[in-house]
Amino acid sequence: MLGDREFSRSERIFYTVCEFRAAIAARALASHLGSDVLDTLQDAVIAFSEIGARGVADTLNRAVSDIAMADTRLERQQRLGTLESELNQTTDPVDQLIARYAEELAQGAPRAQASFARAASVPARPPFKT
Repeated sequence: MLGDREFSRSERIFYTVCEFRAAIAARALASHLGSDVLDTLQDAVIAFSEIGARGVADTLNRAVSDIAMADTRLERQQRLGTLESELNQTTDPVDQLIARYAEELAQGAPRAQASFARAASVPARPPFKT
């Protein structure tokens, strides 16, 4: 929320992919995720799927399971490092997909609104904390 204005789902998706992309590029994924690693990764799966970065979403989805099975903090950090490397090598045109999503958002986000209607019909854990 900014002042009295709440952000739309589309705006939260845009924010999530931008922040996550910046963390990957800066090789600061672990600090970006903080202590809420699995929930933040699941939010990122939803967001990257939404913008069309299916390879990134699939990689993140696999990482959620992999990191959840880590027995120690060191194992979790190693798995996050592996994830960060994999995401830096994605073939998804992430920057272009973010730019396209931003254009759609600026024009009223028709794709984002349509996907929200689809997502609303599928029972799942609430995407993004408000």
